[in-house]
Amino acid sequence: MDGLEEFAGRMALSWTVDDDGIPHEWHGKPVEWSRWMYEQKGAGGLCVVGRAEWPDGTRVSTMFLGIDMSFGMGPGLFWEMMIFGPEFDDNRPQERFTSQREALAGHRRNLAWVQSGRPDPPTYREEWVPPEERLTSETSRITMLGPGAGGAPETTGEEPGRGSDDTETSEQRDPGV
Repeated sequence: MDGLEEFAGRMALSWTVDDDGIPHEWHGKPVEWSRWMYEQKGAGGLCVVGRAEWPDGTRVSTMFLGIDMSFGMGPGLFWEMMIFGPEFDDNRPQERFTSQREALAGHRRNLAWVQSGRPDPPTYREEWVPPEERLTSETSRITMLGPGAGGAPETTGEEPGRGSDDTETSEQRDPGV
């Protein structure tokens, strides 16, 4: 067996994440994993850590990737934040994270950075709510703001950005923060 085969044999190729943000190796059929990923990337899905969008098309998106971007060469990098939009086409900021909590902190930090250059808040926003911040068992795992929401969370009543920290990321490209 050569080194590549040995390396590939040690690494899980597909992962899922549970409601508490814990990644799990996928042992089922690839087509079932693909379906799960597709279904969970929609609004309120388990892959969503945070999304925000402004009228000009600028978006901050932080998602569970379903693959380990460390490729077995260190702690798993399962989450990624990217900023899209006209002003970022030539240099798209990106960060990867080892945990969902780290990804949420990075999402909030980058969301604040993008917002600092704009007079209006995003027209759409959703964000993962860690289990200890959920007020009751009925509280959603996602806080959503939408058009006409007046800047108030629709599902939890918590302040956007509450509970963020300055956790360092495992891999970071400087987005100019």
